[in-house]
Amino acid sequence: MSYEITYRNATLEQQDIELAIDMMKKLCIYQKMEDTSMINEENMRKLLNDGAGKGIIAYVDGKPAAFMYYYYNYPMLIGEKCIYIDCLYIEEEYRHSGIGSRILKYIADLALDEGCRRLEWACLTWNQPALNMYNKIGAKTMDNISLHRVYYDELVALAGR
Repeated sequence: MSYEITYRNATLEQQDIELAIDMMKKLCIYQKMEDTSMINEENMRKLLNDGAGKGIIAYVDGKPAAFMYYYYNYPMLIGEKCIYIDCLYIEEEYRHSGIGSRILKYIADLALDEGCRRLEWACLTWNQPALNMYNKIGAKTMDNISLHRVYYDELVALAGR
């Protein structure tokens, strides 16, 4: 199935904020991580306003179909700018249609235009449809690295506060 996809940067307009929040909440539900989500209008505005990261909204035939939030990082071992995709949500009706790989192609093109040397993201180990797509586009799984997180309560405890 072929769709016409257009992309634009998310803005601070209310409709973009609401769309981003809605899709991020859906992503948390899909990932079975609702309990860890703290996304709200205030922090979504802050994320898009402070320049640390950017949001992209993908439209299929004029209808919002996906939201991606990414930021730049500067890994020591590479020594150059890279992009980390923090969140990518694709509306259910557009999954398994090639939209995901097209969105990743779009961000890869943007990364090269911006002088980036790497594009990376995390994926839950049980999300087999996403893992299949990532493998298909040539993404490498880092089997020798595990991701660790310290959430706020544990962060406070770790800091001894």
